[in-house]
Amino acid sequence: MDDPQIIRTPSGDEMVLLSREDYDSVLLALADVEDKLAVRVLREAELTRGVSAPLYSDMVATVADGHSRLAAARKMRGLRPEDLAGESGVDVGIINSVENGYTDLTPDQAAKLATALGIPPSWIA
Repeated sequence: MDDPQIIRTPSGDEMVLLSREDYDSVLLALADVEDKLAVRVLREAELTRGVSAPLYSDMVATVADGHSRLAAARKMRGLRPEDLAGESGVDVGIINSVENGYTDLTPDQAAKLATALGIPPSWIA
């Protein structure tokens, strides 16, 4: 990999310039990491909850389409945000904010949502 160029903007942000070859290498490495994570989560699901592989593969496909892990888990269970809020006690506004990437879950919220979804909190935290 060639040394990247780092450019600092007037506002202080840094931009990194890579060759196309290096950029493609980074994308391949990221895909490999995502594949390994998917296998790990699948094994965890099978061991801890007995979640079937087809159900889990739907969740992975939802995340691959750009949705959050929380949204994927909720959709995997066939719930609307309002339904999940009612079952978990977590405000629907927080659920929507997390699913849209505006905020992160607190450990308590993750635990409540995970319990309602029947999954380990690590899947959505």
